[in-house]
Amino acid sequence: MRRGWLGLALLLGATHTALGQTADSPKDERLAKLVTARLKMVPLKQAVKDLSKDAGFTLEAATVIWPLKVTILVKDQPIGTVMDRVAGVFHGEWKRDGDLYRLSIPSEWRNSESAFVEAENKERRREAEEAIEPLMAGAAVPYQQVMDELKKPVDPKAKNSKRPLYEKVSAPENYLLGYMFRRMTQAQWQQFWGGRTMSTVDFLPADDSASKQPATTAPTRTRRNGTTSGAAGPKAIRATASYDPLTGHLALNEANIGTAGRLIDRPYPSGELAKLPFAKEVLEWNRGEEDSTELGKPVNGSPKRPYFGGQASAADVLEWLHDQSGVPIVADAFRTYVNVPNSGATISARLNSFKQANNGFMRIDKGFVSFRYGGFWRLKTMEAPEEYFAAIEKSATPKLDDYADLALKLSDLQVLPFRVGAGLLKVDPEPLRTALPALRFYGSLSSGQRRTASAGQPLQFGALSVGSRELFLYAMEDPSGQRAGRPLNLQDPSVAQSLGFLMTSTTAPRGGVVSAAISMLFGTRPGEGVRYMVPIG
Repeated sequence: MRRGWLGLALLLGATHTALGQTADSPKDERLAKLVTARLKMVPLKQAVKDLSKDAGFTLEAATVIWPLKVTILVKDQPIGTVMDRVAGVFHGEWKRDGDLYRLSIPSEWRNSESAFVEAENKERRREAEEAIEPLMAGAAVPYQQVMDELKKPVDPKAKNSKRPLYEKVSAPENYLLGYMFRRMTQAQWQQFWGGRTMSTVDFLPADDSASKQPATTAPTRTRRNGTTSGAAGPKAIRATASYDPLTGHLALNEANIGTAGRLIDRPYPSGELAKLPFAKEVLEWNRGEEDSTELGKPVNGSPKRPYFGGQASAADVLEWLHDQSGVPIVADAFRTYVNVPNSGATISARLNSFKQANNGFMRIDKGFVSFRYGGFWRLKTMEAPEEYFAAIEKSATPKLDDYADLALKLSDLQVLPFRVGAGLLKVDPEPLRTALPALRFYGSLSSGQRRTASAGQPLQFGALSVGSRELFLYAMEDPSGQRAGRPLNLQDPSVAQSLGFLMTSTTAPRGGVVSAAISMLFGTRPGEGVRYMVPIG
């Protein structure tokens, strides 16, 4: 690859340098101007605008990459070098257009990244299928036969024993899961893999009943996340299954399988995926050269932790290290918490500790540090615009409406960091983690409906808008809700006609103390339905 006077050629065999200059093109002397910048978690659209002011000429970013957030911490660095490092972090290139420079990401890189994500999705899907298949195989015979087979003595010489399969479905709820999967139609499988929660309710005795098969004939669903069906009674068993195509997490009977609960469980390409072009380039980018005096400076103090609960972002840690050493740093940025490193006596050692503790990517070139979050190819799809958080962070004690408005703005991808406790807010994020489906529903209500609900008056399901009904059913089926009373068959017209929403002030334990909370009930009566406790006083 040919390099311009600023170095770092583009990835994927591009013939332009990061500044779009070839070896024989004339140098732009403006790129040597020294600039100073302190930009933390700033959208690229704003970042290039701010850099332009100091550089004295116009910088732009392609519209498609405006939302990507960047951290730029430099003091008296050539603007050309800063531009070069920004392009490197996002695998982009600057191209000159008259007197301005425009940053874009080559289509070759975007296509390579898309191909990698598609391959990763297929791998996650295959792993989910491998967890489901034994349940289906074990439920191929009546439940009583399963229990009878497990009562027999173990024969160590037996070949092709089905005992391991029967052990997987020995719990009634697991057998019911396998039976449900076996009865699902092709259309229902498509809905399941698309993200819909499938569930069924039936009576299934423990082990000594004459019952041979559950009465349920097929699982059912809601428009968005599933419904229940079948007989309900004091011994009813509820089986649920969901697959999140956004993360690849499989949840069976409302318990996550494998790596669920973690936002990014595979921060580095590995296995067969590491052989793909995108993976090779990302792993190759991840390298360092400790050739700077500043990197050997001692570390003192600790970074600011501006987010609720004393959490910090990568931008906060990198700003702390920059302020102590003057080391220039460019990094991608997300509202996702990081582990703050507490080991390493020098800047270099602390940077390495930070990288390892957070499974990040780091590149050091002539004393200039570039950093990327592990799994950045997925994180950037989950990152919400900074303006979404402006309203809720104006007050240290947001109200219910503030949380509801934010919850409704966030897409299904953007809520994931908060649902698993990884998202950062300067105010308490717990309501988003524990009651997001309820907050989304409340956010969809008109101002008049909100006043009615706040006064403790019920809202009837039939009086809701189509959008609010959808979110109501979603709240009833989401596993994060607390179920009270008997399971409800939403296919029963009499049940659907009696559904309503009731909101009351109450208290709930949290962190060993009892605190004020708001109860949001979706159901047919106060003791029957799905309840969310929103920790807002």
